[in-house]
Amino acid sequence: MGPQFILAGIPTIQIGHETYEDVLVRNGLAPTVTDAIQLTREIKNLEEEIKEKPQKDFILSKLGIREDWPVVLEEAIRAFISSKVMR
Repeated sequence: MGPQFILAGIPTIQIGHETYEDVLVRNGLAPTVTDAIQLTREIKNLEEEIKEKPQKDFILSKLGIREDWPVVLEEAIRAFISSKVMR
């Protein structure tokens, strides 16, 4: 659900006993922490980032999502339906 939180603009931190490097962490969209000291530091960092509010375009590009994804999806569905009708 992390990517959904990020897309919604909800601050996200990956917390675990071990470093968890998912797509958000690898692309610098969410930090990962393994102890209380790191968590405290990242919460302070998030407070600063919240004030700046990251750009939606930056988030989408880091997640590999094009801004015109609904149009691309619609075209793919139409092409699929057309190929089924032609059979």
